[in-house]
Amino acid sequence: MIQLKELDAQGIVIAHPEGPLSTQDFDLMDHFLGKYIKSHQTKTKLLIHSELFPGWTSPSSFYKHLEFIQKYKDKTHKIAVVTNSYVGAIAPYMAKWLTGIEVKHFSIKDEDQAIHWLNNKLA
Repeated sequence: MIQLKELDAQGIVIAHPEGPLSTQDFDLMDHFLGKYIKSHQTKTKLLIHSELFPGWTSPSSFYKHLEFIQKYKDKTHKIAVVTNSYVGAIAPYMAKWLTGIEVKHFSIKDEDQAIHWLNNKLA
C-alpha cells in the first residue's frame, strides 16, 4: 500500500510506501500524478519517504514500476528519496542513468532539507 499527498503550497507530491509495492500502487500513483500534472500544468517534484526499501510484491509489480518510470520520466522535475535504506544511497546514480532525472538521497531525519532542495530552483 502507498499513501500519496500533495504539499500544495510547495508544489510537491509525497509518496509514502507502507510495504512492498504492488501493481495497484502504481495504478494509484499513475492516476494521482496524472491528475496533479494536468491540474498544475507543471512537472512533478516528488518526495519518496520510506524508512526502509519496500521492494515489490511480485515480478509484475517490478515491471509495472519500470513502465511507470518510463511514463513519468519527462513529467518529473526532481526526486528526493528520504530513507535510511542503503538503496537510497544508490538510487540517485541509477535514476540519473535510467531517466536523466535529478535524484538526491536524504536520511529520514533530514526530510525538511529534502523539501527545501526540491523547491530550490537553482539545484
